[in-house]
Amino acid sequence: MALDRTEADFMKFILSGQPEPPLYFANMKKVNKYGLSFLKHIPMLMEFSVEGVALRMQKAEVLVLDTRPRDPFL
Repeated sequence: MALDRTEADFMKFILSGQPEPPLYFANMKKVNKYGLSFLKHIPMLMEFSVEGVALRMQKAEVLVLDTRPRDPFL
């Protein structure tokens, strides 16, 4: 192997056969440093009684998410 290869030759050799990085890679440094902006606007979770959940489920714009562990219900 010749020692007179250029940096461009080296880069071409190293990158040959490598797939293109996914598009989101361009944002990863910022996301890793500052976090995802849309996650900062999620409201606090609330705990409701069974009656409270039933009341809220009557509204179409309400999403009820049961976050309890599943094991007690098996």
